[in-house]
Amino acid sequence: MKFTNISQLVLLILLCSSTSFVHALTFTVTSTDDNGDAMLFNGSCEDVNGNCTLRAALQEAQLSFGADTILFNIPGAGPHRIQPASPLSQLTGDIFLDGSSQPGYSFSNPHVVLDGSLTPAGTNGLHLTGDNCAISGLAIVGFQEDASTTPISGGAAVFFDGVQNCRLTACFLGLEADGSTPNPNYKGVQMTTIGAFSSRNNLIGGTGAADRNVISGNEDAGLYLEDSDLNQILGNYIGTDKNGTFAVPNLCGIAISSSTANIVGGNTAAARNLISGNTQGGMDLTLCSSTIIQGNYIGTNAAGTQAIPNTYGINLRLFNNDNQIGGNFSTEGNLISGNDSMGIKLVGVFNRIQGNRIGVQADGISPLGNGEAGISIPEGNGNEIGGPNSTQGNIIAFHGGDGIRIHAATGSTESNLISHNAIFRNMGIGIDLGFSFASNPNKGKTPNDATASPDADTGANRLQNFAMMTATYDAGSNTLTITYEVPSDPLNSAYPLTVEFYAGDPADANPQGQQLVGTDTYTALDYAAGPKTITFNPAFPVVLTGAEPFVNTVTDDNNNTSEFSFTPVLDGHPLSLQAAAKARHIELSWQHQQSDVVGYELERAAVGGRFEAIFYTSHLQPDMRFEDQHPLPGTNRYRLRLLKADGAQSHSNLVEVQWEVERRLWARFEGPTLHIGLLAGAPLPTHFELFSLNGQRLAAWEEQLQKGENAFSKTFVHLPHGIYVLRSRRFPQGVKVRK
Repeated sequence: MKFTNISQLVLLILLCSSTSFVHALTFTVTSTDDNGDAMLFNGSCEDVNGNCTLRAALQEAQLSFGADTILFNIPGAGPHRIQPASPLSQLTGDIFLDGSSQPGYSFSNPHVVLDGSLTPAGTNGLHLTGDNCAISGLAIVGFQEDASTTPISGGAAVFFDGVQNCRLTACFLGLEADGSTPNPNYKGVQMTTIGAFSSRNNLIGGTGAADRNVISGNEDAGLYLEDSDLNQILGNYIGTDKNGTFAVPNLCGIAISSSTANIVGGNTAAARNLISGNTQGGMDLTLCSSTIIQGNYIGTNAAGTQAIPNTYGINLRLFNNDNQIGGNFSTEGNLISGNDSMGIKLVGVFNRIQGNRIGVQADGISPLGNGEAGISIPEGNGNEIGGPNSTQGNIIAFHGGDGIRIHAATGSTESNLISHNAIFRNMGIGIDLGFSFASNPNKGKTPNDATASPDADTGANRLQNFAMMTATYDAGSNTLTITYEVPSDPLNSAYPLTVEFYAGDPADANPQGQQLVGTDTYTALDYAAGPKTITFNPAFPVVLTGAEPFVNTVTDDNNNTSEFSFTPVLDGHPLSLQAAAKARHIELSWQHQQSDVVGYELERAAVGGRFEAIFYTSHLQPDMRFEDQHPLPGTNRYRLRLLKADGAQSHSNLVEVQWEVERRLWARFEGPTLHIGLLAGAPLPTHFELFSLNGQRLAAWEEQLQKGENAFSKTFVHLPHGIYVLRSRRFPQGVKVRK
């Protein structure tokens, strides 16, 4: 039953004794006039002139039983223009409106134009209020919004009003029948909810070429979905002419709000949407979850070889979660290239950007960069760019800004995994971890933090430190040898760490990661042991010539990924560091002579131990000096790290100094017994604590100290072999001790 009010039902009852109703009626429109049906409820479409108009056919279909079909057979050469003067009857369910039945129709040349230019403001072209409707083969133009209402109402070419299982195919929405001349509606398609009923399981387009809608030239969104779930948008051209060769812009291509589990595109070329040429963005998502965006061309022509730019490609604007852009396989990836601004901007949590080509042509090689960053995350946690599998990596190249930019304040952009991507030839840097984008939009490379406990700083992805490394490639044996260490204290980073090693493009001014050569796991034991050496024998598709720069990223166990490392970072001795043991400290000195150096970090290690930063300064003067008031017992090894204005780093020579007198705090294990020595300036009780390298406190106790040298011991029978940290309140920096 498709009756919309009580008066219609009453009229039906009055007529039942004399009227026979036929199920599944077919009405054929033969006139472009706007007259209504001369006699309702008779199952026949005739106006006062004996013709069947679209208005009359919709009136009869609305009042009948069964699944009704409306065909067209308007005499004369098309296209034929129907201009209603008031809103048409709603499609209240089980109605198929088939414009493709008009003689002369082809899927690229509809022969029936529904023109709303004579209707009042706020009129929708076709208003669907019942399920199981289908519309095909029309050009729908000229329906305008009512701007006097709040919010603005009406003006959609096709309005899905809380309906299910409806289909829209082979229509031009916002374009005349030639497929290139704009005659805008306010929106092309609008889907929304009515009461408790959301628009669900509807299909816009399809996987056949003849199913394609061209939705272009509209004043607002080409498609706007609000509170609408489980719908599919397949195989359409949105923002271009019918051939996908030039822009006929909507304000926004597709806008989706407060909706779940909609699908845009698919894993075949037939399901691909072309979303290009739109004044603002290709796609705009707000408060959406479980959206799948796959296989689309966004910002290019239909061939994927030239730009038809949107302002931005995809904007996940606010509070979006668990959405998928691309997928695990190459057929699921989108082509997001040629846009004026960013390729993808993401605000939200647990979204995945995988398998896409961003900034290249459809061949995955030729340049077609977006104007700014390839991917920008101003706020969001737990997102994945790429993934743990090689098939999930994105190509991110040739952009006017950074490849990937993550740039919000502390705590708002953490645990964003960046893995298995090919990132190269971006004019900025490959990966940029920053702070507030508004205050510092082009921050550039971030050196590893220079602190006594490295990686204690916070920011985007916790500003995870990258690995310091050297790399040598032997082409004869196809062997890449890497020596590296990660200056990331296990107290500050979640171990184990995953280190990805990349070969960059030799043409990159700022080396980025084009080819993933291999990965390695870096443990807390590796951190304690000092530099680690590994080798790789790269296999296809990795191809090395020996000219490539080598860089790395580091990802902690919470998926915080670093920037690409600097290169080179460990070679060279650009100045001479001097060291001398004094009565109560070790004095280190050097001369500041290089104008491009903006800071120094002093690192210290015991013999066989790893280097840790103990001092940093950017206050530069010709004669530089530092006093180490707490040397390690035995041999102290020192080196300087030079931090340069262009982001490069290098190290000084290495010096060794023996420290055996007036030690402040020392400790060593002999079997299960920990021997402790401490030089105290006055008698006092002192609290001691023993920690594991991951920060777990294992023991705590009190000792009464005397002025001068103190020696005592404590036994730990069940403590396993490893590296531990002993701290006291007087010496909170503590000392490391190996059992």
